[in-house]
Amino acid sequence: MVGNRVVVLGGGVGGVAAAVRLAGKFQVTLVSKSDFVYYADIPKLFFEGLDASKAVWPLGRLESAGIKLMRGSVTNIDAANRVVRLAEGERAIEYDQLVVALGANVDAKPHLWSPEGLNLFMDEFTKSANRRVVVCVEGTPYRCPPAPFDVAHRLASHLEKLGRKPESVTVIHPEKQPLAGIGLHVYEAVMESMSRVGVNVIAGFQLREVNWDRGVLTSESGEKVSFDLLHLIPKHTPPQPISQSELAAPNGWGSANRDLRSTKYDDVHLIGDTVAPTLGLPMAGFLALYGADSVASKLTGSQPRLTPEASCPVEASTNSIIPLCDFNPKLQGKPLPECTVARVDQRFMRFFRDLTRTKFLNEIGFS
Repeated sequence: MVGNRVVVLGGGVGGVAAAVRLAGKFQVTLVSKSDFVYYADIPKLFFEGLDASKAVWPLGRLESAGIKLMRGSVTNIDAANRVVRLAEGERAIEYDQLVVALGANVDAKPHLWSPEGLNLFMDEFTKSANRRVVVCVEGTPYRCPPAPFDVAHRLASHLEKLGRKPESVTVIHPEKQPLAGIGLHVYEAVMESMSRVGVNVIAGFQLREVNWDRGVLTSESGEKVSFDLLHLIPKHTPPQPISQSELAAPNGWGSANRDLRSTKYDDVHLIGDTVAPTLGLPMAGFLALYGADSVASKLTGSQPRLTPEASCPVEASTNSIIPLCDFNPKLQGKPLPECTVARVDQRFMRFFRDLTRTKFLNEIGFS
């Protein structure tokens, strides 16, 4: 029998969506390091000159739905005894069912993948000559695999609007065929799109060192690439409370069955970025929402509303594309998802981004 106390770890879109779906049916506690949830893509803040208040909602609003909020950092998950411990005051929380949505660790480097990275990138953007622009993927996994190519073109367009058209824009990626893991046709479509808008792609570049003073990237093989403005997307790493617990797979990420239930504990469920690498899924907000819906449906005995589908737009003027992928085949053990590539214009791209924002707000209860 499912107990009444459900603890959700993580105040991102997946954790919040799970808490909202379970509220009213269980005694739900949401643990978050932040008072806010980010629902908008952070690049939007930079390219549209918006402050962070345009991309966050206060988690305090969830209390009206009967969700108990606890601010704190998770230090230990003792799944054998159904206890979670927080750093602040060495607090302990007992649970009957645990939903882990702790996301991934993203180092604070100059990038548009986190609020901390945004601040650092703003500094680099202000002081840089912006002639040679490089978007470099430090390593995999990272959130939203097509996004570096989207950011590269949007950066070029943004600089041109400011009267500072760059001499070159380059994406550096560690994989020899970026995005081929979701389909060779997706890789080919993105490469064609980048070629048409003049964005260079250097694939198979295993980053060894960044020399910020000289503006040089060096690969493991000794290849060098110079830059004036660098957008450095760090390799995401597992959250420590997972990697140091019994819930981890050998790779350090969460270990779960295809139904998102822990491989070791039936009362623990892992969703979103925390478990995506183990399941062979990309890190994507849509899949975090799917995980929240799937787990909440199982616990409440209701029908799921969402499917494991995800999309990530790549803006490239008249050559913009949106890869749309169904990851059901991956969850069934097949090597690839089912993906199509929609070719769209910029007007539809703006509509799609607004639609995505609305969907996220609906799912986390802030519509």
